[in-house]
Amino acid sequence: MDDQEDHSSRNGQWLTYRDLAERLGISVEGAQQKARRGRWSRREGNDGRRLVLVPYEAMGGLAIPGTTPPTMPDTIAYTIPDTTSPVLPAPVSPAVHGVTDHAEARIDELHQRAAAAEAREQAALTRFDRERQEIRQEVEHARLAAERLRGELETERQHARDMATRIDRPHQERHAEVEKHRQEMDSLRTALEDARRPWWRRLMGR
Repeated sequence: MDDQEDHSSRNGQWLTYRDLAERLGISVEGAQQKARRGRWSRREGNDGRRLVLVPYEAMGGLAIPGTTPPTMPDTIAYTIPDTTSPVLPAPVSPAVHGVTDHAEARIDELHQRAAAAEAREQAALTRFDRERQEIRQEVEHARLAAERLRGELETERQHARDMATRIDRPHQERHAEVEKHRQEMDSLRTALEDARRPWWRRLMGR
């Protein structure tokens, strides 16, 4: 804890928010909220850090290094009064308190809005990654389906070619057989016509 200078006073101990958080076992933000709720006095330290006047009772009687909380003596002791006036911190006007509270509240609001925006961004990135993965899976399924359809189409085409070949072969065979019979009929017809001519014409070659 930072204790380079004595920050004690009659009403409490001047501490930084970090020191207060360590004393109470809470976060720095929790220490700031506790100071705002208690409307404790605040001022700038010599090193430029913000100090808050923490009442001794707020710390539950915790001993502060280098200081001793004020106690009521059991008996009244007659001592020579100390004529030295204590050095008290400069009073802070309510207007300054109001501005500071407003600024700190605004900072808290901005922190909350930033955290909410970050959460929304993370949710959007998660949703985008999920949708991208789903699209990739759909594209892969479509590609596999297209390849399967191309294979089935090629199989059907080959089957159609085989069927056409099987159908065309008997037709060609019948056509060849008909052509053969036609040639035989022509030969027979020629022979018959030659047989019907008179013998002398056949002899003369007419």
